[in-house]
Amino acid sequence: MATTIPPELEEFVEREVASGKFRSRDEAISEGLRLLKEREEKLDLLRNDIQAGLDQLDHGQAISINDAAEHRKFFDDIQRRGLERLAAKKNMP
Repeated sequence: MATTIPPELEEFVEREVASGKFRSRDEAISEGLRLLKEREEKLDLLRNDIQAGLDQLDHGQAISINDAAEHRKFFDDIQRRGLERLAAKKNMP
């Protein structure tokens, strides 16, 4: 497939190949496309996670933290439960 890219990107690709990071123009462009695909996949996962959170809010599956004291209590409780779970795993045969 023949590709045409803007001059500034062409210069960038040429510099990357000349530096030895890539063996060819095609390899550099392929790596760029691979990274773009990877980024899009990560964005899709993030969008799905955000939607799941919004759905939980819509279904009342959320807590309200109104001040620093409630915030501290909430995270202290998470830490306490986590430490209890770790201790229980250590005591398992």
